[in-house]
Amino acid sequence: MVDRITEPYLKARLCLWLVEQGATYIQVSVDGAEPKPEGLRQELIEQGWTHTPLTRSSAAWTGGYRHPSGTCEIEVVCSPALDMIANVGTKVWVSECKGEPTAKGISAGSDLTNTYAALGQLLINGGAHSPYPSRLLLGIAASSRMENFIAAAACNPLVCQANITIVLVSHDGSVREM
Repeated sequence: MVDRITEPYLKARLCLWLVEQGATYIQVSVDGAEPKPEGLRQELIEQGWTHTPLTRSSAAWTGGYRHPSGTCEIEVVCSPALDMIANVGTKVWVSECKGEPTAKGISAGSDLTNTYAALGQLLINGGAHSPYPSRLLLGIAASSRMENFIAAAACNPLVCQANITIVLVSHDGSVREM
């Protein structure tokens, strides 16, 4: 259980969920704006993954992560790009993720603003990805404040037509699709 769902924590939990969905390879992009990016590394190692650092990077959390069963590899890079690209069977799934803002950020409405930004990034960057993804995932922190927005967005005709699935990560690490 975590106090706040940071973006690195959300990405780690989403990786674990993608493995459950059958992912064999996941690329995770972490940009410089994320607070405490080492949280991704810490969460994966706590779940039994082994880490091989990138030799060309000074960021300790970049590199390859191997699933204990050997069925999946995660590559973490430091670059501005789609947050996650996963190979699930013969399909490509992409995602944009937004962690939970601080309490001050929530009172200022940045949780909703960040979700709108992620949705726009997913549409623009996902639509430009080659090969074209078969599934677009919007990974966001689950919160009671966002429940009504999330429920409305999940059944919005344009969101459905664009094949966007909202995936929520809870404080206990559980992941659910909307």
